[in-house]
Amino acid sequence: MDERESRKKADLEQLEQKITTAGVMAKNKLLSLSQEKFACVPDAEQAAQKLGKELRYHALEDLEFVPQPRHGKPGRPRKG
Repeated sequence: MDERESRKKADLEQLEQKITTAGVMAKNKLLSLSQEKFACVPDAEQAAQKLGKELRYHALEDLEFVPQPRHGKPGRPRKG
């Protein structure tokens, strides 16, 4: 019984370490994805879904996609 408990404890510690490492990597990937520019909201949603499928121990929830205009004003730029 003692061996089983010690093995179980070691396995849990190893799993916690994997989850922590995966969390750091997921945070870095999400940060780089959030700084990426997309042509439209569906493209951003598709990239987020792809990232969500790659994550093993974590899930993406309550994502918010904010469209950002590329140009401030329509028309030709001012001279100068």
